[in-house]
Amino acid sequence: MFILDTDHFSFLQQVHSTASSRLRARLQEQETSAAVTIISLEEQSRGWLAYIKKARNLDAQVDAYARLRRMHENFCRVPILDFDDMAAVEYGRLKRSFPRTGSMDLKIAAIAITREAVLLTRNRADFDNIPGLMIDDWSV
Repeated sequence: MFILDTDHFSFLQQVHSTASSRLRARLQEQETSAAVTIISLEEQSRGWLAYIKKARNLDAQVDAYARLRRMHENFCRVPILDFDDMAAVEYGRLKRSFPRTGSMDLKIAAIAITREAVLLTRNRADFDNIPGLMIDDWSV
């Protein structure tokens, strides 16, 4: 199984980008499934809600809400993995070992570790040192 980190899932949402095309092609070549985490859903939701809040006029609000809807529709197209009890235990262990790494990144890592999945991410700085976490970057 492959888990798309928030950055890789963002590429898929950019329909006409080169990175999106490459990533889609690689995912189609695989014989295993790809998923996202509930943490990525939270991250993107928070981002779009902040974008809506900053909209200065009605036209900007209409655009912002349309983008929020597209994000929701995109998440409906892929399996979403929960932050469950096993991931919570793993997250606690990771948080003690890596206190300076962001909580959201550690939650995504915990989900990937407990599912024995490969995390597709560009964020090697935060994920490279986590034992038991398999990562790859398909954005290049």
